[in-house]
Amino acid sequence: MEKFQKSQETAPAPNVREAISANAYCYADYSYKVIMERIKEFETGLDDEHEVAVKLASFGQAITMSVSDIGYSNPSTLIFYGYVGEQYATLVQHMSQLNFLLLAVKKKWLY
Repeated sequence: MEKFQKSQETAPAPNVREAISANAYCYADYSYKVIMERIKEFETGLDDEHEVAVKLASFGQAITMSVSDIGYSNPSTLIFYGYVGEQYATLVQHMSQLNFLLLAVKKKWLY
């Protein structure tokens, strides 16, 4: 999974640098960190027979996706990799559309 980075640029002036830092929460990498923290927190309550899945509600119906990895592309895109049923799926989601429910589901296979 590729995480896009800015090309090398000249460092911004101090007042611009402060504005960028203050608004960093608006970028996908910040949302990624928050989501990963919440998933890890959720996983601490699971036994060895369960894993995390997300229920997505933005397709006119609810879809459950077993997420195997998450990535991002700044400034505003998150990418979810996993399975919907038996089918491999990749969800490319703009942060403004992000809304899901974490679920505990039975693992299909034990590692």
